[in-house]
Amino acid sequence: MGQLLCLGEMKKIGLVVHIFTAALTLLVGLLGPARAALPVVLPFPCVTGCPGSLASYSTPVPTTPGNLGEVAGYFSPGGGGGGEFYDLGAVSTTLCAGYFGTYSFPAPAPYTIGVSSITGISVGETISGNGIQPGAQVASINSSAVTITMTLPAIGSASGNLTITQGNTGTLIIDTESSGGGTNQCWQKTNYRGDPLEFGAYGDGTHAAQTTTALQNWLGAYGNVGAGAPGTLPPSFGPWKAAIPGNYVTNAPLVCAQNMTIEGPNNLGGFSGTAPVTISAGSGFSGGTSIFQAYDYCRISGIAIVNAPGLTNVDDVDVLGSHVTIDGFSQMGKGNPYDLKCLIAGGNSVIGLQVKNVELDSAASDDVYIDGSCHDVRLIGDIFSGAGDSDIYFNGGEGTIADGVIEESAGIGLYLNGADRVSVSGMHIQGNGRGDATVTTTGKAGVQIRNSNTVSICGNHLEGNGGFETNSAQVYFTGTSDNINFCGNVYEPETISNVAWGPLYVYDADSGAVLTNAHFFDSPAPQADGVYSSAAAVRHLHRG
Repeated sequence: MGQLLCLGEMKKIGLVVHIFTAALTLLVGLLGPARAALPVVLPFPCVTGCPGSLASYSTPVPTTPGNLGEVAGYFSPGGGGGGEFYDLGAVSTTLCAGYFGTYSFPAPAPYTIGVSSITGISVGETISGNGIQPGAQVASINSSAVTITMTLPAIGSASGNLTITQGNTGTLIIDTESSGGGTNQCWQKTNYRGDPLEFGAYGDGTHAAQTTTALQNWLGAYGNVGAGAPGTLPPSFGPWKAAIPGNYVTNAPLVCAQNMTIEGPNNLGGFSGTAPVTISAGSGFSGGTSIFQAYDYCRISGIAIVNAPGLTNVDDVDVLGSHVTIDGFSQMGKGNPYDLKCLIAGGNSVIGLQVKNVELDSAASDDVYIDGSCHDVRLIGDIFSGAGDSDIYFNGGEGTIADGVIEESAGIGLYLNGADRVSVSGMHIQGNGRGDATVTTTGKAGVQIRNSNTVSICGNHLEGNGGFETNSAQVYFTGTSDNINFCGNVYEPETISNVAWGPLYVYDADSGAVLTNAHFFDSPAPQADGVYSSAAAVRHLHRG
């Protein structure tokens, strides 16, 4: 039913309407006709790639900036990547002109470049040259110092000439209006969402060449900048939100730069081919040792990152900075040799790596490789499975591994080799150490400890690790270790088709293993042949 209004209420509404109309009339009168007029809206089917696109716009428009362009898609209407564009004005020597000339890196500012002139350079234009990361864009311009700030840090020394290209194929578009008798216009996107489709990426698992450039420009994007202010520093970079499902293929390394958060909607469905957003290496991948390089405070959340079958020497993610976070049901798979690697060369180190609620699967060597140069590492709530060697290789210090699953590696499940101050708790460690003919002397254990100190392994469930193989055990010791503590763990053999699978022992050790200050507060049931192997008994493991 409709709502009835009394006469008094109707009079009040009428009064408000009259007052509003009068105020609006007064405002229009004060502003004048020119200011009261709305901008001209120009519909374009696409940003680029189809007739009548924004990039191929060829109808002369008034020289006064202010026209708005409505775009339905990037390559085709409805294909994603569309939006609204504002005409900053005609390309000239003072707007969107680009640059070609000498440059330098004023130390120690890796984001700053010195140029011979800033005339005509605009925020958002792409930058290329020796030592410049692909996809880098102009973030800000300092006219007094004659420098520009880049969205991505430099990676080498300056030499030769620098090229700053007009536009960036996504948020700053140069049309071809001159072909219609006018002057090329510079269009700024006003409602950038942060999706790779907005830079021309294909999400169909093909078109690797086009998608590689688009992904690099997407990750180097400065994001939303106030229209009409191409020389100002944006309040923030990004966003990077791959919200539209797709499989994006790259043939070159991608950068997760400092303070960048790359987001997607994943839900651990990637290895069945159903991940909403996957970034994968193409068969022509070259130029680096990982799909993603993660720098300080990089965060990757809800993205699947997968190597191409048979592609060697390409990890999924290499950690190159401190406080890197990977979370939000992200996935990594088929890295060769590693899904995730943290190894810092040159005697340097990083801290604070966090991997939470992530699935890592089927690496050629180790799903996770943590070197001694990586400290304060947290692996929480993750699933590690199917590695060609160890699901987790840990050589770092101050680590926590908790509340997850380590399963079905061909070699060792968790290999603590030179680890220091590590806690392992709440893990389900199952079925590791099977089926790899190259792993014959290490025990193929669920957990192997070598040359490690101050380790706590408590409250875990270890099942069927090592199989019914020679020297198979749930836990295996080698080398010299100190202050190793076990407590409250549960151990059980695994049975397959009513046939005992193993392992032979709970604890085993090689002939040279040395343990000092070791404490065992477990009460394990015998496995296929007992609790302690003869070597473990000789090492007095059961005495604590």
